[in-house]
Amino acid sequence: MATSPLAGLTIALTGDFGPRRSHHILNKWVEWNGGRSSWMVLSEVTHLVCSKDDFRHRVPIVQAALKLHNIAIVAYDWLEDSILKQLRQDARLEYTMANALAAAKRAKQEKKRARRQALKDKMNSFVREAQELQRILFSDRYHIYHDSTGFIYNITLVLVHLEQNVSERYVLKLCVTHDVPLYFATILTHHPRNTHLPNNVILAPKGSDWTKAFGAFTSYFEILTSVRWDDRLVDHCDDDGAFTYIRPKKGEPVGEMERDWDFGQESWYS
Repeated sequence: MATSPLAGLTIALTGDFGPRRSHHILNKWVEWNGGRSSWMVLSEVTHLVCSKDDFRHRVPIVQAALKLHNIAIVAYDWLEDSILKQLRQDARLEYTMANALAAAKRAKQEKKRARRQALKDKMNSFVREAQELQRILFSDRYHIYHDSTGFIYNITLVLVHLEQNVSERYVLKLCVTHDVPLYFATILTHHPRNTHLPNNVILAPKGSDWTKAFGAFTSYFEILTSVRWDDRLVDHCDDDGAFTYIRPKKGEPVGEMERDWDFGQESWYS
């Protein structure tokens, strides 16, 4: 017969483990799995399951456990894993509070490093983008427009020619000045099949207002895809000559709809 995972252990608890992990419930878990529960640190206690906050602040029960030296101060994960796996986990490994806090610190540092790297990548992308637009528009005042949802108006339209096994791409860019007053421009870049040399066409020149630039953007989107911009997420044209909009990945911004715009300009379609 298998031995209960907590047989022979006396376990005390301290700290908040969440609304569904009250001390009363956890003590029942301990007893159902062969252990004994204790409401305080006594000499017979073998393990103190402790929250990170209580360990950091060295609450009285933690201080008492540290003085006794023979009590393993462990994270909640030790108790849960021992019960779920029906096998007592080694409290000396990652389950000790010192190790748990060190792991949390490493995770926090990694998250901070990832944020710094993401910001660095974003800045590098901004510089490359500005340099490309400067080459096309002969101005260093523009960058790709982002709307209030975080959607980037730099979209790709693709047409696959199956008989030749090649693809053709258009890239539509809506650009805006760095500073107010805001001026706009729209660029269409064609990547034809069988060649690596793209062709840039300025649909709305630098200095354009919102109506002209956004109107050119949505108009050429409809010309190439046979789908209105506001229907881009629900419609797809099956015509052989229609380009396909490469939609954002799941969870990424999809952009505002026309009814959301508040620039005070009349609609391109009116």
